[in-house]
Amino acid sequence: MSKYTVNVEYTIDVPDDEFEENDDPIVEIDDDFNYFIDTFQTEAYCSSVEKW
Repeated sequence: MSKYTVNVEYTIDVPDDEFEENDDPIVEIDDDFNYFIDTFQTEAYCSSVEKW
């Protein structure tokens, strides 16, 4: 079996009201990126593939 690293870049459109007034959106997205991708993804593309 071969291993590959697949790098995918996502574009997400997050409504402003998703964050509390004092939240840092970058930190919030970084902490729970799967939720934000699953919920707000608008585009995705493969930026690279590497074989291990």
